[in-house]
Amino acid sequence: MMRHEAPGSTSGAPVWGQWRSGFVGCGRVSRPGHPGDGQLDVSWDAIDVASGYKVQWKSGQQTFKNAAADGREAEVSGGTTTDYTITGLTNGTEYTVRVLATNPQGDGRPSVGVKGTPMDGGTSMVLSGGVSITSNAGSDGEYVIGDDIEITATFSRAVTVTGTPQIGIQLDAERTADYVASESTSTELVFAYTVTSADYDQNGAGVGANGLILNGGTITDTASGNAALLSFTAVADSPGHKAGRGWR
Repeated sequence: MMRHEAPGSTSGAPVWGQWRSGFVGCGRVSRPGHPGDGQLDVSWDAIDVASGYKVQWKSGQQTFKNAAADGREAEVSGGTTTDYTITGLTNGTEYTVRVLATNPQGDGRPSVGVKGTPMDGGTSMVLSGGVSITSNAGSDGEYVIGDDIEITATFSRAVTVTGTPQIGIQLDAERTADYVASESTSTELVFAYTVTSADYDQNGAGVGANGLILNGGTITDTASGNAALLSFTAVADSPGHKAGRGWR
């Protein structure tokens, strides 16, 4: 009787065994990585008894049952080949991918599905809702003159910044927060605006949709060098980030 480890084993060892006339199981599949323009790179652990693999993918309401008939299955020959690049995908759409080991006796049990999202040109993008006001206005929720209102934009992959990009912040009127290199990381960019006596907003600060501008600088995907995607959803006015009550 062949060894049979339980699915989801964290040891990284293959999951396989004996079942009817064939074998079951597939090695651990890694989360799809290095997303590029309409593609996902998939890799998995090898299975000793495999002579090949089938890679299947789906999105939305699609099912794995119809993957082969719908052209959402790829056959990888050779039991030692453990990676495959899926092409022809739709950028910005999340896909679930699974792998089945095969040999002359039949197909093995499919792996647990893993998720990935291809992106245009391998660029980074600001995640939906990935812009937020992250400074602390104090226990009264009020900024005073000289306080910095900070906004953080979170990217899905590491980015490289040149110059001083800006992001709009909505108080009583639109203000501009500047990129702060010293407070940023490779995936989180911090922008700051210093409150002045001209600022008054008792509804709380907010951020308009798609308000990140390059201002003569650049924000590029570190891995590919391509321009990052800067679209994001609006941040509603926050009562915990008011300004101006103390001087009006």
